[in-house]
Amino acid sequence: MLFLPECFSLMATSSSMTIAESERVPGGETVRQISEMARDNKIWISGGSIHERADEVEEGKVWNTGFVVDDKGEFRGKYRKAHLFTIETPAVTLGETLTTLPGSSLTCISGTPVGTLGLAICYDLRFPYLSSSLRRLGSADVIIYPSAFTVPTGLDHWSVLLRSRAVENQCYVVAAAQAGRHGGGGEGGRTSYGHSMCVEPGGRVVAEGGG
Repeated sequence: MLFLPECFSLMATSSSMTIAESERVPGGETVRQISEMARDNKIWISGGSIHERADEVEEGKVWNTGFVVDDKGEFRGKYRKAHLFTIETPAVTLGETLTTLPGSSLTCISGTPVGTLGLAICYDLRFPYLSSSLRRLGSADVIIYPSAFTVPTGLDHWSVLLRSRAVENQCYVVAAAQAGRHGGGGEGGRTSYGHSMCVEPGGRVVAEGGG
């Protein structure tokens, strides 16, 4: 099974780009292409997240939505990020609530190659009750956190939070993460921490990517 990070197909550099490039989930071009890749390569794919068009709910807003397709290219479910990230420091200023609506439902997908998969996204990592609900109500064997953590918060909290969620829920945690500079270094650009990680139920990091 392949796990992709948050905003894997586009890291928007402005609110207008976020809205303009949003699409239907399912029904949009990104889901279509990922489904095709999954079918052609006979592999399940977790599409970490993309911006899902939400103009039927509130004009000018999107959802930050993760989805899963199986090895036949069939759409198996989606999750809309519940906790929206806002930070204002000398080093970084970001406000997800300016463009994004919060989701309100738990999503667990059974029958994947890694068992039952509990879906969460990035900032959801900081809210233990979400992961415990996925584990206990949804019987998740693995909880995922596709992410685009900032460098300052990643340095301080990324590893310890992922390990904590694994230990307290006694399950595997998989976190595919954006890494490096986005936006060409110009206005609206940002840098993601990276360090994609897989943690086993005892809190040991069994795989980690670079920064």
